[in-house]
Order: sequence, then structure tokens, then C-alpha cells
Amino acid sequence: MVTTKEELKLIHDSVLLPLMLDMIEKSRQEIEQSKYSLRTLYATALNKLREMLLTDMKEHRKQLMKANIKLWKVEVETGNIKYRFKTRGFESDFELHRNMVKNDLSVKFGVYISRVSKSLSDMAQKKL
Repeated sequence: MVTTKEELKLIHDSVLLPLMLDMIEKSRQEIEQSKYSLRTLYATALNKLREMLLTDMKEHRKQLMKANIKLWKVEVETGNIKYRFKTRGFESDFELHRNMVKNDLSVKFGVYISRVSKSLSDMAQKKL
């Protein structure tokens, strides 16, 4: 079975987005309980990032359904994440190694942080 690049990217992102959301939730809770003088700013940015992630996760789920791809987690062992997916009647494995996940998360967070920054900047401009 041949899986297209687009399908693999969709699967890859569908695996990473929930990991990112978990990280954001943990950070958000820590910030809200902190005594940082800028915690309102941090919490606002994290909430905006959370909204973006949830929107993108919803869109990825729609795309998976449209492409008739079923994806489920098989296991996590020694930092590697293993999923199985089914498309066009065939099943296959999709595994991400720990170092690859860390790198990919770093890149994706960079993209999202840029989007959040632009969004917050736009919000500030509207208030002026």
C-alpha cells in the first residue's frame, strides 16, 4: 500500500497536535497558579495558542474522516510513539522517535507562537 505524502503529513500533524495541547495545558495551569507579574499576558497568549490548536485539531479530524483514514495509538515505549492507521482497506504503522518528536514540536511551536504573536498584535492595534 502506498500512502501519499499529504496523508502522512496529515497523520503526523494529527499525532503532534494533541501532544502540543497537553504541553500548553500544563504550562497554562502553572502560569495561572504562579505569582508572575506578567501572568495575565502569558495566560492570554497560552489561551490563544490553545484555541488555535483546538481549531486545527478539529480540522485535522475532519480531513482524516474525509480521507477515510482511521488513526489510533498503539503504544509509547522508551520515548517512541507508535500509531496504526488504516486507509483504503490497508493497515500500517506510523512511529515517531523521541528526538524527532522533540524537533518537530519545536518547529511547530515556532509557527504557532508566530501566529499567536500576530494575533495578539492585531488585537492590540484594534484597541488603540
